[in-house]
Amino acid sequence: VNCESSKTLESGWKVPVNVTFTGELTDEGEATFKKALENIQNKTCITFKKQPEPPMDANVNGLPPRLGLFFGVNRYDDEPCGTTPSGGDEYFPYTSVDIRLEHHKDVSEAEECIYKALGITENYSLC
Repeated sequence: VNCESSKTLESGWKVPVNVTFTGELTDEGEATFKKALENIQNKTCITFKKQPEPPMDANVNGLPPRLGLFFGVNRYDDEPCGTTPSGGDEYFPYTSVDIRLEHHKDVSEAEECIYKALGITENYSLC
């Protein structure tokens, strides 16, 4: 599938979307998110670009929103997708996408969370 290299989704996200796998993810959790991203890319032609986790002391204040998706684990509540507001906020310009720990092998749940974080539905397509 070959799609345009640089686009913007209706929700304002630039493609390719930057993604970061945080240190708190289990190997299974990271594999789940990678599979979910692959499925979404195959279905929608939205591409993703892996980025390293910024240092804890990085000053991200005032950076433009929607810098990327931050994948982690939700250990605290039963929300299927622990997502921060799409695009982040002025203090943290990333969107956190946390999958429930007991569901860290659930690819379809990870996909739903990514669609939600990007502000699109699974019927969206750049193809």
